[in-house]
Amino acid sequence: MTAPAYRTVHIHDVNPSVIATLQKRADAAGVSLENYLRDLLTTTASRPEFSPRPSVQEKLAELTQRAPIAMNGDFDIVGAIRAGRDA
Repeated sequence: MTAPAYRTVHIHDVNPSVIATLQKRADAAGVSLENYLRDLLTTTASRPEFSPRPSVQEKLAELTQRAPIAMNGDFDIVGAIRAGRDA
């Protein structure tokens, strides 16, 4: 069995404050910045893909398709929140 071929990744134009924050996190974890970033990339890549959040326009289109809520008398706000969440 052969070892997997590894590739090198170079990232340019990273804000120095971002690098400083990542370096502090690596130091706190007791690893080099290189190892910290490698672990971060590996963890991120191993997560299942997810759909990006809908745009404001897409969310507005979804909300306009919902039935209006009648708010007269004793309105159950908790029930309305649950119904909206479960829709």
